[in-house]
Amino acid sequence: MKRRVARGILLKGEKALLVKRSRACKHHPGWWQFPGGKGEGKEPLRATVVREVREETGLRFTPGTRFRPGEGKLFFLGEWRGALRLARKEIAETRWVSYAEAMQLPITPMSRRMFKLLRERKIL
Repeated sequence: MKRRVARGILLKGEKALLVKRSRACKHHPGWWQFPGGKGEGKEPLRATVVREVREETGLRFTPGTRFRPGEGKLFFLGEWRGALRLARKEIAETRWVSYAEAMQLPITPMSRRMFKLLRERKIL
């Protein structure tokens, strides 16, 4: 069974929030990506992204527009509120980045694809 993954797209002006995975992470250690993660059991992916964004960043996220850039993966553009705080085990750093800044970072392939889609649709 393929992993079911949901990621949140949180915007602040012309910048999006990325998280840098800690070196202790099994998948993509040290890489940047949109916050999010795997669904638990039969958890709906909309609930997954709310939970994962909160766990990784401390922010409250309300998912809106949905994008499906790859099999088993959903990205949700949405509203957010609160103050950033790191998930100590998983996340080494957070950063608000523009499209140009993101393209200079070691960013996961799916997050890179999503950034390009956001750029094409003039969202970023």
